[in-house]
Parts: sequence; C-alpha cells; structure tokens
Amino acid sequence: MAGLVATRTDLDAGTGEAFGARMWDGGEFVVAVSRDFVRRCPTPLAVLPGVDLMHPTPISHEIIELAPNVTTIDPWKETPELVASATEQVRKYLLHATN
Repeated sequence: MAGLVATRTDLDAGTGEAFGARMWDGGEFVVAVSRDFVRRCPTPLAVLPGVDLMHPTPISHEIIELAPNVTTIDPWKETPELVASATEQVRKYLLHATN
C-alpha cells in the first residue's frame, strides 16, 4: 500500500493500511458488501468465478448461491477459446442488462 499512498496526495498511511487490511487481511467474504446484501440485491449480477488467491472460487460459488438475479459464466479462463466465449457472453449479458 505504501506505493499507492506515495502516488496519491488524498491518502495517508493510515488510510492505505486500513484499505489493505480490509482488502486482503480482514475479510471473510467480499470487501464492500455482506452476505445479506447479496441475498437482497435486485441488481443483475454476472459472476465469472475466481481461480486465484485474491478471487477465491468458494466465494464466487457462494455469491452465485446467494444472489437472486445472477448469471454465471464458467468456465471462462482456462484456454483462449474459453476467454473468447466468455467475452461474448459478457457482451450479451451487458447488452441485455442495460436494455
């Protein structure tokens, strides 16, 4: 976080540390919302399940189970063909969600 704080005049070390702790150290679910929020969220969500430490697969699957209006795009990352297919699915999702 020190690098980010060094480049942003609107941040101080305490803010950077608090953000870093919430982002990577202190959470059991996701950064910005609770499970209850996800359960009640009427907004359409597209979930491409994570496959790494910062985007854990179990959390993605929990969001998919909790959210009342969710589209799942999976698998999406393993091969260039899957990425191309997922990109097209995301485009269709966004076109549908915004109309």
